[in-house]
Amino acid sequence: MSTHRLNRGAQTQFVCLLIIVNAPRTIYGVYDQSDFIVAKAINQASLQHVNDAAVISKLVLGPLWIQEKIMSVKSFCQNVISAITNDGCLGTPLSNKAKLNHTSALKPVGEPSLSKRFVRDEGGNVAMLFGLGSLILFISAGLAVDFSRYNLVYGDLVESMDAAGLAIAQYEAGNEDIEDAELKIIGRRFFDENFRYANLVDDLTVDFIITNSRIEPRVTGTMDALILQTIKIGAAKFNFNNFDLGTSTEITKKGSGRIELALVLDVTGSMGDPADGSSGGESKLDNLKSSVDIMLQTLYGDSTTDDNLKLSVVPFNAHVNVGNTDEIQSASWLDQNGEAFYNGARFIHAVYPTENDLSQNAREENSNGTGSGVATSTGIPKLIDPDTRVNHFDLYASSSSLEWEGCVEARPYPLDEIDLPSNGTISASEIDALIASVPNNVDDSSATGERTEEAFDDMPALTVDAATLARAENALFVPIFAPDGVTCENNGDPCFNLSSSGSILNSAYTLPHSVYWRDFIYDKPSDEGYSNGDYGQNDFVRDWSFAKPGAGSNRDAVYADIVRSSRMALWTPGTDTYWQSVRSRLLELDINNAGKDEFILRNAYVGLYDPTTKKYNLRYDDSVTYNVGGNIGPNPNCPPPIVPLTSTRSTIRNAVQALTAGGTTNSAMGAMWGWRTLSPEPPFEEGVSYENGQWQKVVVLMTDGQNVVSWRDTHHRSDLNAYGMAREERMGSGIDEAWKMRDEIDNKMLRICQRMKDENILVYSVMFGLDTTDEESSQFEVNQKVEDLYKACASSPEAPFFHNVLTGADLENAFEDVAADLVRLHISR
Repeated sequence: MSTHRLNRGAQTQFVCLLIIVNAPRTIYGVYDQSDFIVAKAINQASLQHVNDAAVISKLVLGPLWIQEKIMSVKSFCQNVISAITNDGCLGTPLSNKAKLNHTSALKPVGEPSLSKRFVRDEGGNVAMLFGLGSLILFISAGLAVDFSRYNLVYGDLVESMDAAGLAIAQYEAGNEDIEDAELKIIGRRFFDENFRYANLVDDLTVDFIITNSRIEPRVTGTMDALILQTIKIGAAKFNFNNFDLGTSTEITKKGSGRIELALVLDVTGSMGDPADGSSGGESKLDNLKSSVDIMLQTLYGDSTTDDNLKLSVVPFNAHVNVGNTDEIQSASWLDQNGEAFYNGARFIHAVYPTENDLSQNAREENSNGTGSGVATSTGIPKLIDPDTRVNHFDLYASSSSLEWEGCVEARPYPLDEIDLPSNGTISASEIDALIASVPNNVDDSSATGERTEEAFDDMPALTVDAATLARAENALFVPIFAPDGVTCENNGDPCFNLSSSGSILNSAYTLPHSVYWRDFIYDKPSDEGYSNGDYGQNDFVRDWSFAKPGAGSNRDAVYADIVRSSRMALWTPGTDTYWQSVRSRLLELDINNAGKDEFILRNAYVGLYDPTTKKYNLRYDDSVTYNVGGNIGPNPNCPPPIVPLTSTRSTIRNAVQALTAGGTTNSAMGAMWGWRTLSPEPPFEEGVSYENGQWQKVVVLMTDGQNVVSWRDTHHRSDLNAYGMAREERMGSGIDEAWKMRDEIDNKMLRICQRMKDENILVYSVMFGLDTTDEESSQFEVNQKVEDLYKACASSPEAPFFHNVLTGADLENAFEDVAADLVRLHISR
């Protein structure tokens, strides 16, 4: 009988414990249902109808029913366990009347009460152990219920705070003149609409701290414990009277908050024209300036600076200007010493010879020297150094009339497509991997993804082997130096005046000697089928200053020796290793025919290098008059300089207002330098680490046309741009024509955009003045290709990440839309 009575007691406790243990699951189920109803109701409510929160709350299943269900569980447990232990669930002794009621409720008719029989049972040791275990289980289950209830209310509290903060920010962004007091009212209404458990929280306070850059909702309050209010076990007393709900969160504006934003802006020549194609009115560049003003107003409001906002400006055409301050000109990320293999690659480095440098292999060319003190039969001086590249910085230093404006050449492919620090390293295998496959992050399930995948699939092979590219010096940046053009005019220039023989005394070297002319020693481009005029489009040093007989200061005689050196190397190099190496260097420059290619040599000749002064004499020096101006000179069409990341609004605005239009479009170069201004690595180091989760990096890329590489009827086969000239194949093997360079710039831009996005950089793109609606237009196909390109570049092919606009007003709206998207807030803490 005792066993039977013990089992009945155990069964009773077990049923109670099952209810307690399963209470959290039951309660969660109820709350889940409530969540669904709340979410559905609130989603149906418009932000504009925030005043109807009271109406919405009537549709919501409130928490009172849930509390009643929990209380019924609590009451049942009290009845069951107090009948067994003669004590209350919460450790409070029951009154005699309560004891009687509870024991009577469980007492079978005609038998002693269950509690009396349970206490007198012979299996009391087991009962004591079971009762102790039941108490522990009850406490654990009670904690689970109360903490689950607390976490649920707390989580809803935080979400409601965030929703209220976001609502304030959106209202503020759309209503510039709204007062903080009104914003706080809106925030409180939104909080009340979303928070469902206000009746469970005591002393609830809600406030909003509003500043120019962020909004901080703050909430305090307490919530009573439901089951485990105060537990007393022996002398120990555990207090769970209430839970503290005090908390705050910070909402930071993307644009006025922790944002690093690069404005990559097209300043090509077409930006100087009106958007509607008329001959008057505002230019597209004027429209752009107004649009950036609107963006700055949205981002900064009335502030002049903001520590949580940094902007850079990257104007681009065919080039990008990194700046030419004294600090930049001495920077370690520039190729100061001419070490990069592409520094001076289109020029010939020539040096002053010594007596021991005079070749004895070509006496026939110079056997008729005459005059007092003239050495005869001395051969051709070894002037050309085929193993040394011309340093562009030394060319600029050669004359006070020449100044580097700040434009740089692109690094060799594929280093020009990645954020490799100028002091960083990369292996040959890593370079090979860059061109081996499509990155995993490219989503080819969409048209824009297919276009990006195509750009990676079409990556050209390397022109220079990976081992050479991997050398540290090739990560440095080289200042641009456009070569002087070749001129052939009817005013005495050498192309028309050297058809007769003669000799000149050369006393520029250690041993004076006679330089003997030969017929047709100088040539004009048309001799080889090229355009004389296309070479002369960058004429800033007249050829007669160094190549015309009688130019003076030994200029003519020295250049005559350079010409004779090239003839020697190409015609009769023999087995001499020096002349063989000179021949190889000349062939690299497309000088193949000593009788007709002299004009190419003239294009590559820069004078003689003086290692003491580190200057080139006898062509680029202060003894000649330069025709530098407009787009002519060593810096043709160099745009205004980059403005690195700054928090100062006026610095950005002033730079944009000073922009001028000129040159052709190279959006890949612009995008890459936009990325570099956001990078924490040199050459620009103002950007935070990519791993810094508090900041969002953003690029806005704007253009008014397709990428352009102008064809020139020269041996270079293109105009000069940041990637050199087509003949040099700087963009990859086989990219040797202007049209191929243009197509490759498109693909290069997409690869750069994808790699930026892989670094979690948001990319916005804006097309301006390119109509893709008029299918009858002759430009429709071209414009459609540009649209496909810029859609694929953007983080999304839809607004606000992509805009295609036609008018100045539309451009302003697009920049305002981008700014508004940046102002939409993210929870930063």
